[in-house]
Amino acid sequence: MVNSLKIKLVLLCLMVSSSIYSQNSTKTPSIKGNINSAKISTIDSGDSVVFDLSQINLSSSPLEVPVSIISDDTIYALDFSLKYDHNALEYDTILDLTTYLMPLSYYNSNDSTVRFTSSSFQPCDTLTPLALVRFNLLTPTFTNTDLYSLKAYLNGNQCSIKIILPTILSVSENSAQKFNLFPNPANEKAIIEGSEEFQLIVFNQMGFSVFSDSIYSQNNLATLNLEPLKSGMYFVEVKNKKGTSIKKLFVCH
Repeated sequence: MVNSLKIKLVLLCLMVSSSIYSQNSTKTPSIKGNINSAKISTIDSGDSVVFDLSQINLSSSPLEVPVSIISDDTIYALDFSLKYDHNALEYDTILDLTTYLMPLSYYNSNDSTVRFTSSSFQPCDTLTPLALVRFNLLTPTFTNTDLYSLKAYLNGNQCSIKIILPTILSVSENSAQKFNLFPNPANEKAIIEGSEEFQLIVFNQMGFSVFSDSIYSQNNLATLNLEPLKSGMYFVEVKNKKGTSIKKLFVCH
C-alpha cells in the first residue's frame, strides 16, 4: 500500500514538472529595455527622393543630376530607377558622394532602365546630395521630360519623388565664342556672322539637326533658308577653332 502511494506521488511530480517545462519552452522571450525608445519607421508621401534638375550645368561634361532625400525617418537604404531619352542623353554612371553607402548601380538594356540600390550601417544624410546620376548630353538642350518612369524607395518601401525643374533648359548664350544672328525672330532667312570661318548646325527643340549637313561659312558669313522650317524656336550652334557657342533662333512665318 505504501509503495503504491509513493509511485502515485512520483508520477504526480513528473506530471507537474512536465507541465511547467512545456509552459516555459513556449513562452515568448521578453525584450529588455524601453520599447517606446525605438522609433518605428513609416515611409509615406512625406518621404521623398529628390532629383534636382536645377543644379545641372549644361556646359560641363558629363551632365550630373544630384539625388538627395527628404524624410523624418531614419534612412539606411536608398534605391531608385529611371528611364531616359536616348536621343538626348547617354548614360554614363552614378557617382556615390558619401563615405558610408554601399551602392550598386547599373543600366539594364533589357528594359532600358538605370537602377541604383544601396544600404548603410549608419543613417543617411537628408537634404544633401548623396549621389550624382551622370549622362553625356547629345543635344544642346535638356528638359525634365528627358527623364521619365522614375521610381524610388527608402528602407525598401516605395516613397514619393520630387523633381526640382531646371531654370535654364539650354546651353548658356554667354559663351566665350561670339557670333551675330539676325534678324531674330526671322521669317524667310537668317544671317550668321562670325569673326572667322565656322561650322554651323541648327537643332530643333527635340535636339535633332534640321539640315542634312553642317553649313560652312564663306567670308565669315552664312545664310540660312528658313522657309522649310516650321514656326518655333531653334538652336544655332557655331563651332570654330576658338570653341562653340549656341544661340536661340525664333522662326515666325
